[in-house]
Amino acid sequence: MQVNTEASNTSAMRQLNLKKQRVCESALEHKEVDLSCDSSGLLDLKVSTVLNANPDFGSLADILAPNTENAVVSDADQQLLIKLSFRELVHAKSIIIGADHPPQGGEEDEDSYSAPMAVKVFANQPAMDFNDIESGSVSPGGEFTLSFSKGDEEMPLMQHKFSRVKDLAIFVEDNTCQTEFSYINRLRVMGCKAPTYHSEYKKQ
Repeated sequence: MQVNTEASNTSAMRQLNLKKQRVCESALEHKEVDLSCDSSGLLDLKVSTVLNANPDFGSLADILAPNTENAVVSDADQQLLIKLSFRELVHAKSIIIGADHPPQGGEEDEDSYSAPMAVKVFANQPAMDFNDIESGSVSPGGEFTLSFSKGDEEMPLMQHKFSRVKDLAIFVEDNTCQTEFSYINRLRVMGCKAPTYHSEYKKQ
């Protein structure tokens, strides 16, 4: 009996290449990156927005840029609602906020602005607003108290609540010095692409 070694080798190579492809895809899905930066291609900045932001100061795009001293500043009171929309499902693992450069050039003096203190994070509530938060019709997936005593603050997110996120909302309820307005200089969302059911099936 003759054995077709060429066909056997070809089949083995095909299986090896498929295995390598699966490993690469798995690494991409689980590689932790800044989901909110332009290079990730995951954040839809045209849909993302900040509610109660003073238009005389920085924009959402400003605080998503690296090493910025620009600031998003609240307008009517201390509260801010940052709403991020992603182009595909992501696993959000943590949020990093920096607030060390109070805004300059506004009508108020520098003492009117403080870094965020009480922060709540919500998943997959694209239509939510301040009224929904006040009424309790939406529940946060995480609540944090920030101090910025050691620089930027990182807020770890629970996996079972933020593993498949299309929309992420960050609510600043008040600030560290109880001043009239809150500000943020930097915002990063760390995580990775959410694994698809197809990719999970291929691993089995």
